[in-house]
Amino acid sequence: MYYIDTDELEDDTKVQCPKCAANGGDKSQDNFHYFSKEDGGYCFKCSFTIPSEEYKEESNKNLKAKGNAQMITSKDIDNLKNKALTAEQVAEIEAKTFTDIPKPYRGVPSEVYKSLGVRWEKNGKEVSMYYPITVVEDGNERVVGYKIRKHPKEFYSVGYVGKLGGFLNQSNAVADTLIICSGEIDLASAIYGLELDKYRKSYNVVSSSLGEDSTATMIKLNYDWVNAHKKIVACMDNDEAGEKAFEKIKEVIDADKLYKANLKYNDLNDMLKNNAANEIANAIYWSPIPTIDFGIAGSGSIYNSMVELAKKEKVRLPAFLNDLNDLLAGGVGVAELILLVSPPSVGKSSVVNQWILDWLINSPYKLFIVSIEDSKASFGLKIASKITSINIMGLETVEEKLKVLDDNKEEIDQYLYDADGSDRFSILEKIPSEIEDLKKAILQAVIVHGCKIVVVDPLSALLASLSNEQQVDLMAFFEGLKRDYEIIGILCLHTRKSGSGQKDISEGADYGESDIRGSSSISGTGTITIMLSRDKYAEDEIERNTTNISVPKNRSASKTGRNVAKVYYSPEHSTLFSYEYAQTNNFFKDVTPEELKNILDDTKATPVVGNDDIDDVEIIDCF
Repeated sequence: MYYIDTDELEDDTKVQCPKCAANGGDKSQDNFHYFSKEDGGYCFKCSFTIPSEEYKEESNKNLKAKGNAQMITSKDIDNLKNKALTAEQVAEIEAKTFTDIPKPYRGVPSEVYKSLGVRWEKNGKEVSMYYPITVVEDGNERVVGYKIRKHPKEFYSVGYVGKLGGFLNQSNAVADTLIICSGEIDLASAIYGLELDKYRKSYNVVSSSLGEDSTATMIKLNYDWVNAHKKIVACMDNDEAGEKAFEKIKEVIDADKLYKANLKYNDLNDMLKNNAANEIANAIYWSPIPTIDFGIAGSGSIYNSMVELAKKEKVRLPAFLNDLNDLLAGGVGVAELILLVSPPSVGKSSVVNQWILDWLINSPYKLFIVSIEDSKASFGLKIASKITSINIMGLETVEEKLKVLDDNKEEIDQYLYDADGSDRFSILEKIPSEIEDLKKAILQAVIVHGCKIVVVDPLSALLASLSNEQQVDLMAFFEGLKRDYEIIGILCLHTRKSGSGQKDISEGADYGESDIRGSSSISGTGTITIMLSRDKYAEDEIERNTTNISVPKNRSASKTGRNVAKVYYSPEHSTLFSYEYAQTNNFFKDVTPEELKNILDDTKATPVVGNDDIDDVEIIDCF
């Protein structure tokens, strides 16, 4: 969790960056530059940002968890602010408790508990164990609450005990192996058992402060740190509840690095009770059970899976692609991989960006955008241009651009934030140089950030630098992502250049799946292939601005066809419509902006700016 209390800072001040500090950096304590309450602050080393105070109040994002800010809600933040123990309250608890116990508690020596910061209270025969909950603020760790275990197994808490506290015993250091225990006593038992083993080891041991069932949630909140370990061992209780917790963990950690503790008893502390302390290191470090699942299922499990998939509603395409909704039997379902194909500069990005804009509002699923050719800022400006029907970057002055953004901020925010202030979508801010890192980033977006729709535009730009084998591997990755995580994938692809003596594809010539640029494996990937064609050199203006859509592959609904739909781009209004709709409403003739606005309001059509793909700027009225 990265947090800076800006209320204590003066304007134009340099302080320690909490994100850098959490990763062992910023020893000079001056990476983060705080400008003011109006302008927020920025780390020039890691790009960690705190927006304005107004923004913080509106979106409740002044506290961000590692790996996933979406899981931190305003309620979590308010709970921390309202329930956190003061320094005086912590001192009072310390005054009535002690750190040394005369004999081992549940088989674990006093030194182990002391190293964990555990405190004790004794009232007659009653013994209470105080486990500290800490958060990092301004780079400094402070106790905000205690989770209390009253012997033998009565739990309650004082102060703040919640998601923002992270794992118990979590450090900034990353080791070879991470061992995740089911509770505080098992955490102490694991540390003791590992210390008994004389052989050299590299490990971290942690436990969820929120209980065994919340372990997967804590992993998501601390995903970057957890996933940095080469090997992750889940040590849940050997019972039904522990098995359920482990199944949740399997959903958020790659199978190739996840192991299950090899327990002979119900839990680690039971191993101490049964004089098996010397076996703990073997159970959780040396010989845990790999969890790689080869996916062999009995036929009796198939029906229920069929029912669950059938229950999931399809997502309809935007209004300008309504003709395709019929062909696709109502839209796009989960576990679908869509190849959106066109020649370069024909308008593919305009189509997919309007698609994205519509789904931000109308899809129940969160989107992840991998924009190969656009930065976060330029992609945002294109989306903002579509929302406002103004080509913002086409404006001449800075003042004009800022005025459009400021005047339309409320409407733009509706596409950026959900009602609770969380992000509507995620975007890959920097495209990794290595394809394996890109895969990891996409997996993190799906697993941690909960994204169910992945858009890569254009995928062809990535494929160009890959060998045929690497292309096959990448497409297999997307197929696996679709199958294993039931995502909807939209992969934007370009066509090859036309052969000599032929009408160029960019002039609206017919083409097929064999014309997709890249390895032959690409055209065989996916469940739906949608192809766009347009004669951008046509003399007739209507023809020049009409895109024909073909569907050569449709595995889900089994309906295909050439020129099954038409899309018309109105240059005067910077708007995409179905051809039939444009014809019905006389968009081929003069329509005033006021008339168009009324039509758009009535139909809920989405305006778009149509010059996203223009490379040949001498051609006018092309999108």
